Amino acid sequence: MRQFFRDKYWDASGMYFIYGGRSTPERTRKILADKNIDGLILGSACNTVKKIMDIANTMKDVCSGRTKVLICNFKAYELPDTYERYVSELGGLPQDFLVFLAPAYTDIRTLVLLLVIVEYLFLESPKK
Repeated sequence: MRQFFRDKYWDASGMYFIYGGRSTPERTRKILADKNIDGLILGSACNTVKKIMDIANTMKDVCSGRTKVLICNFKAYELPDTYERYVSELGGLPQDFLVFLAPAYTDIRTLVLLLVIVEYLFLESPKK
């Protein structure tokens, strides 16, 4: 895919190609074996923290040394886990992960407040 874009249009080295179909840890392993695919957009697979982290851990194994893109599209699911738990777990992923959270519109204010708190606690608070 990258070669096609390079030949036809422009250098695609800064472009990420994301798979948007059904994802499980087993399917993730098969999908990301294709070096053209940089990550996943998760729908129903992100309705629990455990499911996301199982997939993220598979991505770590399969995509070692590559940037990994993980998009969590929460849609309108009634989530059994809190956004605090999602942010805490996903925030612990290695630096080579690019994580995007797409909450339902009504949850955006809650998530923004949480991210401000996390930023203060982990990025701006005095080091001990």
